[in-house]
Amino acid sequence: KATVGPGTYALGTIPVQEGEAQLSDGVSSVCHTDNTHSGSVTIQALDPARKAVSGTFAFKGIGVDGQTHVFSEGMFNVTWKER
Repeated sequence: KATVGPGTYALGTIPVQEGEAQLSDGVSSVCHTDNTHSGSVTIQALDPARKAVSGTFAFKGIGVDGQTHVFSEGMFNVTWKER
């Protein structure tokens, strides 16, 4: 089981990582990273008791349309449930 905590993690270091980002104008784009489309995600706060995590991200991804999309100043603040 991997241990994850506050810190910055590279994207694009495993064969395919995929995500979906919704732009401020409501448009969604599904992209993945690879060895030429990379970036990082930074976990700023992790609270296992509240099951909450927040942080930022930025990356260049290749979209399903074959175009490179740049995501900068991304942020997340989410909670999770145990299965």
